[in-house]
Amino acid sequence: MLPLKTQFWWIGANVVNCKVAGCDQTILRDWDNGFCVNVQADHSDYENIAFHFNPRAPTSRVVLNTRTDKKWQTKIYIKDKNVKSEYFDHPFDLKIEVKTKNHILISVNGDLKTGYDCKDDITKMKYLCYSSGVSIALDE
Repeated sequence: MLPLKTQFWWIGANVVNCKVAGCDQTILRDWDNGFCVNVQADHSDYENIAFHFNPRAPTSRVVLNTRTDKKWQTKIYIKDKNVKSEYFDHPFDLKIEVKTKNHILISVNGDLKTGYDCKDDITKMKYLCYSSGVSIALDE
């Protein structure tokens, strides 16, 4: 079961221009025991995803990645023993803080999880896309 309402914080240069799109594409629907949130330039372009956030309950990991020209880059894993309870059983706060055009900080429920080096300029991204079943509330 996915969280009923998840709060996302997008902090940085592009916050005013970020649009939220519930995207019903296969790439966002078919995650084994998980869901995803993508930051991308166009809500229909799944060949290029600047930042991919994908919690997976069975493995107790969160996968972070970038997709460029149809190719996934090297996965970064956040190992967390509380993935199921923190990301699936209850609503959670996801904060994406833009530090530079290619570096963001990821926090969940106020706890810094990791930094992430984006392969693409994150400040040029326009859409926050998410799996069906996820409810999002943006807070600036």
